[in-house]
Amino acid sequence: MKRPSLVSVLAVTFGLLSIRGGCGPGLPAPQAECLDRAAPSDGLETVVIGLGADDAFRPLADGEDLYLEFGTQGGQHVFVAFEYYAKDHDSWQHRFTAYLAGTEIELGSGGFIAEPCTPGWNQVAMFPVFVDTATTAPVRLEVESGPTEQGVPVRTIEATANVRFVAPT
Repeated sequence: MKRPSLVSVLAVTFGLLSIRGGCGPGLPAPQAECLDRAAPSDGLETVVIGLGADDAFRPLADGEDLYLEFGTQGGQHVFVAFEYYAKDHDSWQHRFTAYLAGTEIELGSGGFIAEPCTPGWNQVAMFPVFVDTATTAPVRLEVESGPTEQGVPVRTIEATANVRFVAPT
């Protein structure tokens, strides 16, 4: 069961739109929701990378294909979703980075700041991770999430998904 969204969302791409060419004005805004769900059994803050929205959300499977989508201005991105449990703070920052599997070569990134429902579960769907090169490759997708105070991280929680970016042929 979802509560009406109390989440105020600001997509912050840390300058990526200008650096990576952007994806044009047609890119949908990420969808943020508060979830009516019990806290994790251990009570700890957590983040999970996945796909889908609402009750259709599911964690990414190891090796799952994520298909690149092309924007009107020549950029490319993949859409992901994520859920996180926030105990406190009015502002949470989420930073995604995609690396070529087995390396530290960065293939893309994206960032997001949200005012979460606290304490509680939050879900963000249709979040774009901007990708530098349109290529099919195995990827390590990482997210660092955590509360901030005046834009400075207070603590960080992390999640990783091993996926494959697939470029259209």
